[in-house]
Amino acid sequence: MVIYAGRCAAENRSAMQSPLLILGASARAATQSAIRGGCGRVWAADLFADADLRTCAEAVQVRDYPRGLISAMEQAPDGPWMYTGALENHPRLVDQLGRLRPLLGCPGAVLRRVRDPRRLAEVVRSAGLTFPETRFDSFPAGEVGRWLCKPFRSAAGANLRLAKPSDNRPRRRQTTYFQRMVDGLPASAVFVGDGNRAVLVGATRQLIGCDWCGASGFQYAGSLGPLALDEPQDAELQRLGDRLAENFGLVGLFGVDLLLRDDELAVLEVNPRYTASVEVLERALDISTIPWHLAACRGGGLPLRPTCESPAIVGKAILFALRPLTVRPKESQRWLAERAHSSPAPIADIPVAGTRLEVGQPVFTIFAQANNFTEVKQQLQANAAQRHAVLARAALDA
Repeated sequence: MVIYAGRCAAENRSAMQSPLLILGASARAATQSAIRGGCGRVWAADLFADADLRTCAEAVQVRDYPRGLISAMEQAPDGPWMYTGALENHPRLVDQLGRLRPLLGCPGAVLRRVRDPRRLAEVVRSAGLTFPETRFDSFPAGEVGRWLCKPFRSAAGANLRLAKPSDNRPRRRQTTYFQRMVDGLPASAVFVGDGNRAVLVGATRQLIGCDWCGASGFQYAGSLGPLALDEPQDAELQRLGDRLAENFGLVGLFGVDLLLRDDELAVLEVNPRYTASVEVLERALDISTIPWHLAACRGGGLPLRPTCESPAIVGKAILFALRPLTVRPKESQRWLAERAHSSPAPIADIPVAGTRLEVGQPVFTIFAQANNFTEVKQQLQANAAQRHAVLARAALDA
């Protein structure tokens, strides 16, 4: 565990005795949202302690993730904490951390229920929405290519793949299940819940397995939004959010991964925390959702639904390394300067100098903004191509 004191955190240390603690695989987006929202001092612990996170918060890099979060929390200042992805896969750890500092978010019991596809299917179908056919022991042998093999502990599409005949062999431990593939536009809806009802913040399209990002398979690679919903879709999502909050006791921010179809919504899973797509909605609607999250978790009520007459379309894309690379000081400094001199910042999650990146690991996140989805995606693709070319030259020069 390595601790880095950011400039803002150092300046605010004496002014704010009880900071907000943010833990997860990546805390940068939620940390910056909290600071924009006036939450004061933030203390963050994640896998990376990226350079741009260190400029605004005291950052703790946790290499023994996620178990190392316990020792990080033991050394954290007193204050309430919240989590980002993918701690929902570790309900026991969430409860352990919750005994060390007050939790502002869903406890382990809620995580176990809402992350159980059996229970989720019941609630979704009771709301009149679609949940894909799901099996837990085997899938029909004659339907190879039409079923997915999904891990119970999933995050950003990692280890999600097409099911194969060998998956039907008896297993000592059930770590995966099967779900029928459903056509539709990959999307995500964001809500704020109070344990009884929810407010729909907005929805985004998802970028999945985009080779121009360096992603593959079903890997999450970014989001575009906000997504314009017709009245029936909007009403269905609002009904879904209310039903999920009430049945599972969801508090604070939560996301729902789904597929948009011509005549229905197919729900895939619930992520009960600040999700990757929240940042896109925050940029497009000029909002900060962390104050809403904190208020809902403290029993302070739900916000009004954000509105915007004609919001710009914002896109984010995660660039993954196409070849091994060690980040040099001049590259990290150039990316930080680019971020500092542009508003809104076109780049985030900037690795610090000396970071070693292997093929398939995330390098950084890029952003674009335009009047429609096509232009935003084109901007992201062009930006990604230019940056991959620069990274390739840097790898050769190293």
